[in-house]
Amino acid sequence: MGARRVLVCDGNEKALEELTGMMEAYLSTGDEIMTFQEPEEMLMEIKKGEELPTVIFLDMELGKTSGLEVAGKILERHHEIPIIFTGNILADISRIFAVNPVYFLKKPICSEQLWEALKKGWERAQELENKSIVLANRGILYRVKCGSIHYAESSKRVITLMGDREKWTVYMKMDELEKLLPENFLRCHKSYMVNMNQIASFAAEGIILESGRKIPVSRAKYQEARKRFWEYFNELSPKEQRDEEEEENTGEDNRING
Repeated sequence: MGARRVLVCDGNEKALEELTGMMEAYLSTGDEIMTFQEPEEMLMEIKKGEELPTVIFLDMELGKTSGLEVAGKILERHHEIPIIFTGNILADISRIFAVNPVYFLKKPICSEQLWEALKKGWERAQELENKSIVLANRGILYRVKCGSIHYAESSKRVITLMGDREKWTVYMKMDELEKLLPENFLRCHKSYMVNMNQIASFAAEGIILESGRKIPVSRAKYQEARKRFWEYFNELSPKEQRDEEEEENTGEDNRING
């Protein structure tokens, strides 16, 4: 792993200074800490997408909002970012499990606990970074990090994998590629597969990526793909799933009849 970027959000300025002061002892040259007292400012920084954080520290109480609510907003778009909660009490345990944080640091925070939390955050981030596939093209083997792939498009056995600034071309079947990629990749069409962490919106008319690129969704794969997208980012109760399906079926009937 290269230089690490840590975002810390706490509405208490003194607590923010104490935490980052302790943290500096465990960081290397080139690592960066960004601090925020307002969660909206941190969310705007993440939304820029220029460089995602390696790990995020969130206090449970952030004025009018909570750390859980802020974490939920982050994970809607960036399911892979490790989150560490800080706070005086461990409340809303069931909701915390849904967010799947790396660690909970109870205040006052001691340096040993902080180091343990950072190690777990680094480990989670490293696991995600190490997820790669090896692709062959004209005798050359390429190691491609799965997280850098936005989507894959197939045309006559030629697959193009598109990233932010790079693209890779390989000769293989989409079914073969699908078996290589991790669970965050969604087959939405016989010729397309998308990284769900790059999806901005999902509808029957198509998937819009964060980059603005529109990906088609086939009628045959729509229901299954939509369900998988929901399940990846949300833990729906059976009733919520039924309500979602009924609402979508009603909308689909209206489009057909209209």
